[in-house]
Amino acid sequence: MSRVQRPNISSGAHPLEQGQYTLPTLELDRLMKKIIQVIKAGGPGMIVYGRPRLGNIASKAYRPKKS
Repeated sequence: MSRVQRPNISSGAHPLEQGQYTLPTLELDRLMKKIIQVIKAGGPGMIVYGRPRLGNIASKAYRPKKS
């Protein structure tokens, strides 16, 4: 088995340490599926409500990888 060389990342430079990373969660995935459903159905828009501290602001910037 060959070993993969890990990149050398200096302390404090990792995206998680800089706060530049959004973890994909089940709730973000559900929201994206609902948004796509509304767009495909030709809906004029939708209201998204979420309790505090559940990633409401992070969901605005979330862009899943294209599959």
